[in-house]
Amino acid sequence: GERWVDGPYYGHPNTASAIILLLMPIAAFLFLFSWNNWLKAIHGSFLLVGLFLVYVMASRTAQLALAVVVVCGAILTRPRKRRVIALLAVGCVFVATFLNLRSLNPRFMDETFRSLTFRDENWRNLRTLIVKRPVFGYGYGKRNYQTVYHRSFRRSVVPYQHAHSLILQTAFETGIVGLAAMMWLWGTVAYRLLRGYALNRNPYGTLCAA
Repeated sequence: GERWVDGPYYGHPNTASAIILLLMPIAAFLFLFSWNNWLKAIHGSFLLVGLFLVYVMASRTAQLALAVVVVCGAILTRPRKRRVIALLAVGCVFVATFLNLRSLNPRFMDETFRSLTFRDENWRNLRTLIVKRPVFGYGYGKRNYQTVYHRSFRRSVVPYQHAHSLILQTAFETGIVGLAAMMWLWGTVAYRLLRGYALNRNPYGTLCAA
């Protein structure tokens, strides 16, 4: 938990780690399918640097999301023989990771991972605010979030500048309209990827779609 780095990480290491993870599947696809060795080297370097930064910035959310992506990729690998090998390899890696979790990311061991630490109060109050302005919300930004929240709940001791929930954050800032747009966006992406998985018989293409 002390491996923080100084630099332009978009306001918070969690945000930077999320951006890296969003780009990783694209880099993996280009690394596997590019015929240009220079491009392969560039995308391979990005994957290595990205994994290193996710480790250094110690973002628990990003690391758990990466684990879920790896498991899903192993489950959806074709054919079955490769799937079994992939699952066994992933299982061995996860066991080794669990046994060395304290050294890999000690933030998984601290109190904030075992409790909600004000999140339950934050979410309960946010639901109250969202019901009052359900259509278009209250507007974007941390400063706006703090102003509206603490003006409405003056006795609250919640220290956060955000909701710690993408769904509640989106509903608070943009209302049902923005939340529906976000769900449509990610639903479309998920549909296209699942359709690509169903139609693509190339094992590498299937893995990238997964």
